[in-house]
Amino acid sequence: MKVQNLKNNKTKQVANKSSVLSLDRREAQSNQIEIFLSAEHRNYVEDIEKCFDDLNIKVEAGYVRKSIEELPMQVLIFLTGAISGGLTWDLIKIGIKKVLKKFKKAGIRITDRNQNTYNISPEGQMNIFLVPNGEMKVISNITSIDDLFKYLQKQNSSWQKVKLGDVCSDISYGYTASAIEKSVGPKFLRITDIVPSRINWSNVPYCKINDDNIDKYELKTGDIVIARTGATTGFNKIIKDEIKSVFASYLIRYRVNENVSYPFYIGYVLQSSYWKEFVKSIVGGSAQPGANAKQFASFEFLLPSVLEQEAIAEVLSSLDDKIELLHKQNKTLENIAQTLFHKWFIEDAKDDWEEGTFGDVVNFFNSKRVPLSKMQRDKMKQGKLYPYYGAATIMDYVNEYIFDGEYILLGEDGTVRTNKGCPILQYAIGKFWINNHAHIFQAKPPYTNFFIWLYLLKKNIDTIVTGAVQPKINQTNLKALDFPKFPVKLVNSFNKETDEIFQKMKNNKEQIQNLKNIRDILLPKLMSGKVKVKCLN
Repeated sequence: MKVQNLKNNKTKQVANKSSVLSLDRREAQSNQIEIFLSAEHRNYVEDIEKCFDDLNIKVEAGYVRKSIEELPMQVLIFLTGAISGGLTWDLIKIGIKKVLKKFKKAGIRITDRNQNTYNISPEGQMNIFLVPNGEMKVISNITSIDDLFKYLQKQNSSWQKVKLGDVCSDISYGYTASAIEKSVGPKFLRITDIVPSRINWSNVPYCKINDDNIDKYELKTGDIVIARTGATTGFNKIIKDEIKSVFASYLIRYRVNENVSYPFYIGYVLQSSYWKEFVKSIVGGSAQPGANAKQFASFEFLLPSVLEQEAIAEVLSSLDDKIELLHKQNKTLENIAQTLFHKWFIEDAKDDWEEGTFGDVVNFFNSKRVPLSKMQRDKMKQGKLYPYYGAATIMDYVNEYIFDGEYILLGEDGTVRTNKGCPILQYAIGKFWINNHAHIFQAKPPYTNFFIWLYLLKKNIDTIVTGAVQPKINQTNLKALDFPKFPVKLVNSFNKETDEIFQKMKNNKEQIQNLKNIRDILLPKLMSGKVKVKCLN
């Protein structure tokens, strides 16, 4: 950003210990930052330019009235559009590292995350003017840097209504390519991958793409991808992992401008009921639901200061971090159990084990499933809520349930198998509702649900999937799936050996659900400002 020469600006003296400059009004531009340096600092311009290079601010020699001998090095940061109203403060002497860090905590985005790069010559202190909107007003009670930022935080605490498009620096449609299982390029994120509660990168395929297109379609931490077609319209995920990846054509990428907003706050906004209601309003009762980038960009929501955004996101992410940790623990426990299962029943399998079928070892409860329309579910939101399961994930929450216990769910149509040809499974515990897009069953003794789960996790089911356009696993084919008649004594021994693992996983799953409930209750209250989060410097 261009540095202004102060020679043509009106100045006046203020009768106090410091000098204050009054600048002519300029047209306000959101988050504009201008830096003024004295002519005497020409010898240090190169060092200063290097210092501010990370801020994307161009620094050139300017002019101020005081010489370098009379005052420490002076930098005037001229802010427009950063906060409402015209405010100016007297000179406050602070170190460069401290002020940059303070600005970030105060919600003004002029720094990157690498605090160690800000070195300036000569060493020492500098003076700062803050002149939002080009107007000058002396605030007599601002006597320290702490007073300044308390005042700034107060000014920035008002919530403003904005649109999603207002806080994004880039909005792009995805890349068209075929998904490939082999590692031939970057990961290829699709709608299927963002529907579950978490992105499982190990299940995300790859794609071939040239270097130019990688730059165009690459996903970075903080990017948000939104599904734009089908029943999953509006489903979205924020990218949390630094994984070389691009996004598919039925996704739209929204890259948040970090000078305006905090990406992870926006990510939580798009998980709120406000977003879901918005998507419902634009999709309506279409036979083939869908939305475009412009429609999503018109979503309106309340935006607090960046400081408050970070504080809100920190509260919610602390819950998500705990949920993620529990998921990782369960994955580790599952891998241990899977290793044991493979050793006992695959590697050490006996030739004399008789053949059997899956229908011999489970009881189906498909006849008790009841699908609910979106309209019906929207009327079931009062009081305690229970999961509403679909073919691959929890689709919603309703205030009634039709099952209570421990069941295995297996996708029946739509999303029915992983990229490796294994079934889409869900382990439901407690009270819940399920639609008619997933089979539901329990193990028959001596088998346990956990045993059946481990058997199915790595089981290829390509032979029982029908339908080229809409994949389906009907109950007849599922019952006919091969399942050896394992020795009862061996099964009982395995159940005993893995029971502690299963109980730990079960407890973790219950904790996960409790944490999700807390998060989902907090989310709309935090996003509306009904619950305030204390912002700590």
